Amino acid sequence: CQRLLRPLPYLTEEWHQHNYAQYHQAFADRDGSERCRHESQSLAAYAAALAQRTQEDSTAKLGQRLQDTPGSTSWSYSEGFGSNCLGMTKGDPRSLPATSPP
Repeated sequence: CQRLLRPLPYLTEEWHQHNYAQYHQAFADRDGSERCRHESQSLAAYAAALAQRTQEDSTAKLGQRLQDTPGSTSWSYSEGFGSNCLGMTKGDPRSLPATSPP
């Protein structure tokens, strides 16, 4: 029984070139993935900082509006936003009905 030998799909030099190309592509893909991951982390940190800054600005503006509202309503940042109607304490009883729709 004679054994048939199949030819190799690559010559040795071709195999090394193909292997090097595969290695180089994998390295380039990994480098691109690392850049993308770093950019994503930076973007997430920027978005979190922006959201925090926006929340602080909105809280400050709300506090200023509540202080500018007629009546003796007082509000402080330390009270925060609880179930006490945005942290307002009892004030002029006419101030709440004045804000309700007709």
